Amino acid sequence: MEMSIMVRSFEDVRALVDLATAQPFRVWISDGRQTADAKSMMCIFSLDLCQPLTLQLDCGEEGNEALRQFGQRFGT
Repeated sequence: MEMSIMVRSFEDVRALVDLATAQPFRVWISDGRQTADAKSMMCIFSLDLCQPLTLQLDCGEEGNEALRQFGQRFGT
């Protein structure tokens, strides 16, 4: 499952990491050049946060609620 998101502040990064960490599956984030573990604040800061990012959830149907939560908080 994928979606486009925007991270606009340090508080957004912290909320993204908190939400990703709460998931029992892997959560990835990409700026188009690099892909990082969304459960790691340090990894997220290695990305270009000035543009929309792609969020990818490594899950099946169990990720629908998580995708909704990410979209509600960070959707573009």
